[in-house]
Amino acid sequence: MPACTECHKAKVKCDKGPDDVPCSRCVRLKRTCEAHQSKQGKGRKKRSIPIVTDDNFAMNKSMFCPVTSTERHPVSMLGVDVLEREASAASVFLIKGHFGLRWLLRTLIAMSIRRRSFILLSRAATLAVKCNISMDMIMCGEEKSLSDNSETKNMCDSVMSKMSFLESVFLTPAKSQVVHGDR
Repeated sequence: MPACTECHKAKVKCDKGPDDVPCSRCVRLKRTCEAHQSKQGKGRKKRSIPIVTDDNFAMNKSMFCPVTSTERHPVSMLGVDVLEREASAASVFLIKGHFGLRWLLRTLIAMSIRRRSFILLSRAATLAVKCNISMDMIMCGEEKSLSDNSETKNMCDSVMSKMSFLESVFLTPAKSQVVHGDR
């Protein structure tokens, strides 16, 4: 027989009988003897995540402080959890062309590459699509245009070289990658 609620709280053996006969401890203390309902194994309650349908995307100011190379942040610091949590209640609204949002997307992409996490990369891509920001806008700050302007061509070449670098990073195993510079 499972213990009653009062015996369960006191962590003592309950002598509750069948047919709702109260246990001797509850009778002695003049308490109601009710069967204890265990919450074990039920798991955590799932929270619903609000969906932002606005053109503006809500973010917290603390997400835009610069990150130094010596700091290590968990994914929830600059990653998915923050975006989901701050989407509904925030004090700063950024339009799609704001440099802070592009910086955040570049940071998330770089973090996904460092951690070799396709999940984080897909979240960054989803955020970019929701905010209608192209890869050209994220990487170099300008939209790709179809004109024959040499400056535009140089910019596109720059973006292509960055994309080639990202491709080589993904295709090279983490153990084989060599990091140059200060660490």
